Amino acid sequence: MKYLGPIFLIVEGLLMAAFSYCDLTGAILTADKLKYTGIVLLVLMAVLYSLQSLRSHKEREKGADSSRKGLEKTKDKWKDVGKAYARPIVLTALVITMAADTFLILLDTCYTLGTALFCLVETLYLIVLLPLSNEGEKRGLSKAVLGQLAVRAGLFLILIAVVKGMGVLDLLTALSMYSISQLALSAVFCWKKGSCPRIFAVGIDLFLGCDLCVGLRNFPAYFPAFPREAAVAASLLIWLFYLPAQVLIAQSLKTR
Repeated sequence: MKYLGPIFLIVEGLLMAAFSYCDLTGAILTADKLKYTGIVLLVLMAVLYSLQSLRSHKEREKGADSSRKGLEKTKDKWKDVGKAYARPIVLTALVITMAADTFLILLDTCYTLGTALFCLVETLYLIVLLPLSNEGEKRGLSKAVLGQLAVRAGLFLILIAVVKGMGVLDLLTALSMYSISQLALSAVFCWKKGSCPRIFAVGIDLFLGCDLCVGLRNFPAYFPAFPREAAVAASLLIWLFYLPAQVLIAQSLKTR
């Protein structure tokens, strides 16, 4: 694992450069395959990171010599913020992310199902972040947790009201409003002290940047006066936010 991590990052960087070139030259199908390859690769790395963490934990439980080379340097980013339980949740979210991209990128079909899977991903990240909103108290549905849930629900309902007023409310739009509302608030709450590893927080913020670019790409369909050049530029930026976001989220599972 010592060299596998850096190799993984280099490969992801090369994939990003390759699919960006394909996007600019119009080789969309090739670009989509490269993008999906990047997602599959980072999920595999996330699984390896999780297995490495599990192995280290078992060795410690068995009373392995703490001075043994490598063990004394083992550091779990999620355990450091008191949230070791979040690791399997984050891993599950990454696997579901890959499933969503299977429909949206690889197969280019079932957009409603793909978006619904992303809603599940945002809900899992919501769960990861919620307990940390009641700092200094026992975990549970405290006033702070209920308050955060109320804010999340409120923003979602406001967005639903807006799109309904525009006359464009349907299942896909409703799912999209849920996803963007929860991701936007997660991008805020993740920076609360001790809520999650910083690398995860940066990943969530980049994820939000991706979603905002998706929204800008679709603006001309609802606002014809919106510059199409801006929509095209936003379209090219989507994966420049998205892939690094998922890579950083996966890296939060790495122990050292």
